[in-house]
Amino acid sequence: MEEKKRTRKMFFIICGIAAALLLIFLIINSLNNRLPEEAGVVVYYSFSETAEGRVYWPLSAGGHAYGLAGRKVWLSRREYEQDAEQHGLAPYYKPLSVWTYSEKIPGINRFLVEEKGCPFFFSVKENGEAKAETIAVRRWPLELAGTDAVMADSWTGREDVEYSWKEGWLGGLSKGEIRLEPGYLYSIFVTWGRGWDEFSFAVEQARTE
Repeated sequence: MEEKKRTRKMFFIICGIAAALLLIFLIINSLNNRLPEEAGVVVYYSFSETAEGRVYWPLSAGGHAYGLAGRKVWLSRREYEQDAEQHGLAPYYKPLSVWTYSEKIPGINRFLVEEKGCPFFFSVKENGEAKAETIAVRRWPLELAGTDAVMADSWTGREDVEYSWKEGWLGGLSKGEIRLEPGYLYSIFVTWGRGWDEFSFAVEQARTE
């Protein structure tokens, strides 16, 4: 009888230790994948599939545009200006990056890739009332950025970009993946309760010797 009690006690001790180790693992994994705190919705990126959230980088504010709740993304620069004047939004609501991008203007992220198909990983940070509803990725040829053509119609030259999404498990990081191609301005659009946000970056051809 005493032997059974000792065996049962040992079993519960082992189960308790295993449960404690599992809890510690989950806490550490969750902390490692916790993205930096920022107000609203922010998109973070990495070029490594195995990177943890704590080493992700925020996309530059220079490529950040945001619009009205319940409204589509502005079709043209003129439409944006009309909205800004009507609702008193300027300078709070920023225009689309495709209208303003220039190599001479610093601020937007610019990545160099050697060839088509470079993997790019991104994750969305929600803070406070900001709860992401939809995510879409678009791109434009860089030679169109800042031209009259896209200012008149922001969808000129636009392409929809497919992405895969992987949900985090046991504290893991939920993230999307796209494949980059040099020569394009990419924009990640996130809609949430108060409107939509755009996070853009340019991809250029790396020089090879």
